[in-house]
Amino acid sequence: MFYENESGNFDVYSTSFALCAVTATVIFIFFNQTLMFGISSLLKRRIKQNRSPRLLALIKEADELKQEQSKFSPTNDFAAYFKIDRKLNPIKEEIEQLKAQESKTGASLKADVIAKVLTQAVGFTLLHFSAPYQAFCISSTIFWPVNFMLRFPSYFYESQCRDESLTPVSLFAVIYSFFVVSMRLMPGKKDNSKLKMS
Repeated sequence: MFYENESGNFDVYSTSFALCAVTATVIFIFFNQTLMFGISSLLKRRIKQNRSPRLLALIKEADELKQEQSKFSPTNDFAAYFKIDRKLNPIKEEIEQLKAQESKTGASLKADVIAKVLTQAVGFTLLHFSAPYQAFCISSTIFWPVNFMLRFPSYFYESQCRDESLTPVSLFAVIYSFFVVSMRLMPGKKDNSKLKMS
């Protein structure tokens, strides 16, 4: 976990960079779904802003008619109420038709796909940068035969252990485990799990 420079001394920069890079990767993985939802929502909002002028005009007109209609009672002001209703119905139908045409283009689905691809690409990139960093070594007999999983994502990097009987543990595995345990011990998590069970 502590990296040395060419002189064999403790390298503060390399160690700090390793900790920051791996911590950023773990945080990104933990909040991946939230980020993906946020990006998707942002894209969908942008798509809505680029809607056809006709659809936007109809929605505005429908809202104005609804506000006007709310001033009348369907029983006491029958004629006035249903006069507005007759104007409103064809507008609603046209709005639904335009929205149906809009959904056929798959703009909403495209936003979800773009958000998913983007977050996965960033996630894999961060994993790539955090892969070389190993925290410490443990005996190959510990957690055998699944101890190789503790090396993730450093599988394609040479072991930094000086003894072949030792297995490296990646810095990613250490920080990820710390986050998992911390999330489990957070107050409120247990209460939520009890509520779900009940």
